[in-house]
Amino acid sequence: MPKLGLDTIANLQTNSTYRLGITNLIYRLFLLTTAVMPLASLFWDTNFFWIKANWAPYSIFLITPFLIPLRKRIPVEYVVLIFLSVLYLLLAYLNGGETETVIRFAITIMPLTFYFLFDGITDNKHNYFWWIYGTIMLIPIYNSYMQYIGKMPFDEFDAVNGEVWGRMSGGYQKPMNLVAFGVPIYLFGFYLWRVRQLKFIGITIVVAVLIGIYLIGHRTSLIAYLVIFVSSFFMRTTQKLIYAYYHYFLNFFVPILAFISFRLMLSTVGLWDKLRGRVPIWELHSQQFFDQGLMDILIGSQKVLLESKYQDPSVILIAEAHNNSFRTIIVFGLLGFFFYCFVMRKIVMHIQKRNYENSLKFIIFSCFTYFILYTITNEPLYYGSVLWPVLIWIFLVQSMHQKGKPALAN
Repeated sequence: MPKLGLDTIANLQTNSTYRLGITNLIYRLFLLTTAVMPLASLFWDTNFFWIKANWAPYSIFLITPFLIPLRKRIPVEYVVLIFLSVLYLLLAYLNGGETETVIRFAITIMPLTFYFLFDGITDNKHNYFWWIYGTIMLIPIYNSYMQYIGKMPFDEFDAVNGEVWGRMSGGYQKPMNLVAFGVPIYLFGFYLWRVRQLKFIGITIVVAVLIGIYLIGHRTSLIAYLVIFVSSFFMRTTQKLIYAYYHYFLNFFVPILAFISFRLMLSTVGLWDKLRGRVPIWELHSQQFFDQGLMDILIGSQKVLLESKYQDPSVILIAEAHNNSFRTIIVFGLLGFFFYCFVMRKIVMHIQKRNYENSLKFIIFSCFTYFILYTITNEPLYYGSVLWPVLIWIFLVQSMHQKGKPALAN
């Protein structure tokens, strides 16, 4: 076997260092993009040269597709994502679908295909994320307080039992954005409490966030936050449940079976007005989806709007599925939904194999606890500004100085 010369070894080391530098740069861009999302999302109704201002940070992150090819090994998931994005954009163009929805999906899920690049990350300076993110979050927190004392108007109003009332949103269009942006801070409290053993500071942050979520009144998120709190006393059980959900590919099969059940419910019970109108929305969308031809079921319709013959005058917001999985099934069919579920499953399997200490692994899996519950009535997969903060901890731990001691055997 021929020996490598000194020049060859030096070139290999240089190329390796260069590629690692590219990976670090991609990582920093993603953290920076996520860190500024709470600020950019405050301008959801502002146009900048015919483009929504809250889309501005995406342009920073989109530099990464031009950097990825400089790596020795391009993630297979990234290649498949690009191929499917082009395919579905073409289908949307031919079928009169929603090209923006396809683009939103591609941009939002793109960082998840980069996840495996960051295994060998050497950039340990992630504190800038917290300085930027924490400072920016002071703005919506202040706005929420002003809304609470009645000195700032609410952005959106809800009608419950015929009574119109407002909810604190921090200046965003919907309170769901505010509670999602609180997830990194909430889990940071658990990190200080459970991992760093700074119990007073950590518990104070956790309790303060819980009080804030309660005052906001977003029930889905309140339940998710409380589940995480309770599960912190059963950390290994939490890990096993999340792992099992993805290991057995339940993230793919459960939503499909649920979608079928709503179709059966409509044909047997009729419109069932529960969960503030969510159930009839799911029933009508499932009816339209399963009435399609086989090809549309497999590759989707590239749009979520209900056709007039499937609409009902008692149901509003027919242009939204109000469920992350259902919308993905409708727009991208079983093929696109399988790809998305496969990527999520692979990430969880990868985390499980890592030698993280149990407390730190609990925090990582808590991202998925919130994500699973939040997506029941919301669609974060189409809003990177929401999804990335929710899952940011799965990226942050890869740049920590101490990623956890060997976990004890279960």
